[in-house]
Amino acid sequence: MDSGFKMELILEYSKIFDDEPKLEDLLSGIGRNTLRKIAVFFLGFDNQNSKFHDPIEFIEMLFCKENIGFVNDVCDKVKAYQNTTQAKIIIPYTLTSLTLFEYAFQHLGENETLTQVEIEVNVFKACLLINEVHTIKAHKAFDTVKSIKEDNYLSELIFTMSYADSDLINFDPYQILTAQIVKSIMLFEMLEQDGKATQLLKAFLDYFECANWKDYLKAVLPVALQCIQKRNEAHIDILIEENEHTEQSIRFFDKLIISDTEELIEHDFTSVRANPIYQVDELTYRVVFPLFAMEMLHKGLYFKLAAINNSLEDGQISNLKGYYGENFSENYLLYETMQRMYGKSYKKYTGEEMKASGLVGEPDYYLRNGNKIFLFESKDVFIRADIKASFDYTQLEQALKEKFYFVDKGKGKIKKKAILQILFSVKNTLDRTMIVDVDYSEKRVVIYPILVTHHHQFDVSGLNNILKEWFKDELGKLGGEGYDVSRVTPLTVINIDDLLYYQDLFRNKQITLEELIDGYHEHTTFNKKKQYRNRAEIDEEVQATLIPFSTYATKYIGSKQLKIHPNILKEKGFSLFD
Repeated sequence: MDSGFKMELILEYSKIFDDEPKLEDLLSGIGRNTLRKIAVFFLGFDNQNSKFHDPIEFIEMLFCKENIGFVNDVCDKVKAYQNTTQAKIIIPYTLTSLTLFEYAFQHLGENETLTQVEIEVNVFKACLLINEVHTIKAHKAFDTVKSIKEDNYLSELIFTMSYADSDLINFDPYQILTAQIVKSIMLFEMLEQDGKATQLLKAFLDYFECANWKDYLKAVLPVALQCIQKRNEAHIDILIEENEHTEQSIRFFDKLIISDTEELIEHDFTSVRANPIYQVDELTYRVVFPLFAMEMLHKGLYFKLAAINNSLEDGQISNLKGYYGENFSENYLLYETMQRMYGKSYKKYTGEEMKASGLVGEPDYYLRNGNKIFLFESKDVFIRADIKASFDYTQLEQALKEKFYFVDKGKGKIKKKAILQILFSVKNTLDRTMIVDVDYSEKRVVIYPILVTHHHQFDVSGLNNILKEWFKDELGKLGGEGYDVSRVTPLTVINIDDLLYYQDLFRNKQITLEELIDGYHEHTTFNKKKQYRNRAEIDEEVQATLIPFSTYATKYIGSKQLKIHPNILKEKGFSLFD
């Protein structure tokens, strides 16, 4: 198994050109429709193994024959730069393409004064210029972590440099789509069952003119499916058929689009995530970015529900974010996923069951298989968008601590978060005070502490190592109190989507959770005693220590050649057509 970690350089303006133009000067004279069409075309490239990740392929595709002299000159410079760096160079960069798309909406009109030849050159230069802006921001990470003198320096550096865009470029579209379909159905099922959500669900369906939530999903699902069924690397269009339902279809999609007058939010492209399509003409809508269109099924659904909830005069759910996190993510989704993973196997308790038994400070889920105990703490949280895009480790570290470690309330008071909550559960396990389960020997038990996350943004290189060190420090304090913590494994950060996607493999015992976790920590631990043949082999080994659990799980399961056809997708998906 390879490291699963790749270092790439995005091509910057100053590496090819000597002048210093302004972005507005390069893009002035290009019509809004032209620029957004180009940006969306770039965003339609495959995120993995696109032929246009080859800079020469990209350049030769982009320009017409009238620009042949410019193309030859640029290609020569790119090849020379590649030979100098000996690194993989890429030009179309997701953040840059999204920036171009937003720029078209925010700054351009429909008037176009440049020729096609001029537009090609200027857009290419604009891409490199925006690339350079992002690279300069990423280099800021070096300054924010340079004062750290500890073994975790590389994890903190790579995390800081990667976090802003990792979720935009490192994803499996099939896994994303599967999780989004299943979670959207499960969310609607929960809302339908909960009387507190009656008015919200009704208002949502009224807004989209749908008789029920199944009709809503059947209307948006084809958009997401086209994102993985496309034959070419290009934009994806949704064509409205002319029939008796045409007007209703147009009204439906008009509620999903980015309008020409909408003010887009600068950080993390929140508006585009919520409305990932735009209108080309009366009967044609175009996907902005395939990932966002797939995520529209569930993540985008939350944004829509939140907006509608805020507009309600009666039946509004106070603190919808808290309601969603506790009732859906931490209870409904986690509980059902774990139940499907293990059925009647093993001893297991939900957080609600443990709380009802009188246990204080219970984990969100408890599972025991013989002398192996798994303690799950589920956290459906985000890092604020401006901090996510800051490339500043001091800001990111503080945000991570507040989400996953503790919040300092002042005057010596702290609010415990996931790491300290899991530690408390470890202590209860070693004390055999879990109440619901004491039928094990604390001297033989192996404890697996697991932090369950709910967003792809936490599947990023270096993060698990950072949180693992914080947990290790706290575990050391517990050891100092006389507890034997030698059989407590390192903290593992696992996305709920991985548990959902691989649940059949766990249920059928084709793999075990402990097998994956043990293998992950072995893979991500640098072996200082190993005799390495050269520096390249050392670098490969070091890079392997940084990958998230999701990357390891994908590669490990792939190496076993196990077939993944989540039954839950068939069950839940087919239910739409009952």
